[in-house]
Amino acid sequence: MPGFGVVSIIVSALRVASAAETPGDAAFIEVDPQRPTALRERGTGRPFVAVGVNYFDHQTGWAPKLWKQFNAARVAEHLDLIRDQGFNTIRVFLTFESFHREPGRVNTEGLAKFRVLLDLCRQRGLRVIPSGPDHWEGTPAWRHGDAFADEAILEADDAWWRAFAGLFKDDPTLLAYDLLNEPAVRWDSPPMRTKWNAWLERTYGSAEKVAAAWGLPSGELPALGSIEPPPPQPAPDGARLYDYQRFREELADEWTRRHVEAIRSADRRHLVTVGHIQWAVPIYLPGVQHYAGFDMKSNGRFVDFVTVHFYPLEPPTPAEGPAGLAVNAAYLEALLYLCSVGKPLMIGEFNWYGGGGLDVEGA
Repeated sequence: MPGFGVVSIIVSALRVASAAETPGDAAFIEVDPQRPTALRERGTGRPFVAVGVNYFDHQTGWAPKLWKQFNAARVAEHLDLIRDQGFNTIRVFLTFESFHREPGRVNTEGLAKFRVLLDLCRQRGLRVIPSGPDHWEGTPAWRHGDAFADEAILEADDAWWRAFAGLFKDDPTLLAYDLLNEPAVRWDSPPMRTKWNAWLERTYGSAEKVAAAWGLPSGELPALGSIEPPPPQPAPDGARLYDYQRFREELADEWTRRHVEAIRSADRRHLVTVGHIQWAVPIYLPGVQHYAGFDMKSNGRFVDFVTVHFYPLEPPTPAEGPAGLAVNAAYLEALLYLCSVGKPLMIGEFNWYGGGGLDVEGA
């Protein structure tokens, strides 16, 4: 659910947005210590509400290829339109090819273009939320593994975030780092199997105790190190499936913790968030494997504010009549309730119409 076919609304706190800053007048944004579900300007104490759009150049086709086809003059025109409509924030999608082509190293070509983007935004009083490198312009061979369980990839991403954050630690135009757009822990991979068995050993100590916890006859399970993940199928009251989802959540927490720690080792002035898909909350899932694996209450410990995306997927859609409005309003309310962890909460992508598919050829 990439979510780039619609204008996105980014909302934080429960106050009216302040006017965009004049060029050169920006302050760093922080969580308000007196109102921990709100943001404010550091130093002035003025409330800050981010109201913005996901930005990419719609003329470069699908998927977004802002960086490989970067045109500063055209970007400036788009940013003028964004500012003139009253928005104060953009979220942009970094890519492997332009920013993380080699493990742990920030690519200088993409870096130069990002600096231009920041300058253009600074001149217009716009804030920027960069979303961590992803596949939109292609994926290098080294990055085809499991980003949540493969230690080589985790270490490379830690190093990349440390380097990237160190470059922008003094620039208040950058509002926050978004670790990734709509991350989801895989259901199965070779590194996951290794870590799954290590999790079982830490949790239970022996295959016999695992079998007892799962209600299986003694000796039915193989030795620790060889226990396979459960099939991605519903299993009401299934202890094995429940444990596996707990394990996936632990991978997600560790992924978040270590990348946030990498950022904060180089930059403690900017906020950090994760651009969660709505399937980070286990309501209205197509299947058990579609749960993204992020326990929002637990994962929220590691970020400064929570971000979630919402699309009205529960039938009927709002476009089909009043029933669709009511059903999806309840869906949204449940989603936001379960994402509320006592920190600022942003809707990072949003669509309400809910009609029609994406015209890839004409995008």
